Amino acid sequence: MKICYLETQTPRKSGIDNAELAMILEKKYHLLEEFSDFAMNEILEYMLDFGIDLENLSLAEFNTIESFIQDKWRDYIELGQHGKKSKYAESEGRTAFIDTQKYYLGIVPKIIL
Repeated sequence: MKICYLETQTPRKSGIDNAELAMILEKKYHLLEEFSDFAMNEILEYMLDFGIDLENLSLAEFNTIESFIQDKWRDYIELGQHGKKSKYAESEGRTAFIDTQKYYLGIVPKIIL
C-alpha cells in the first residue's frame, strides 16, 4: 500500500494554483513525503483494529481507510505534527502551514494498493 496525493487546481491570489504550491512546498519542506512515513504505521494499525484485509477489501472499507488518512493529513498540518517551523507562523503564535488552508485542504491523500 502506498499513499499518493491529488491536488486541486484551485487558483490562488498569487497567481499559482494548489498543485504548483504543493510542488514548491514539497521541494522545500517534504511535507507529503514525511506525512506518508509518519502516518503509515497508524494506518496499518487502524486496518488491523478493524480487521480490514487488503486482499479482500470492500469499497466501504477502502473509503473508510481514505477518510482516516485524510483526517490524519489535516491533523498533521493543523496540530503541527510535522514539526516544521516558520518565522511567520512563530511571530503569530501558530503552527506552520495553517495559513495555507487552500493548500492543505486541497491536498487529497489517496491509497494505492
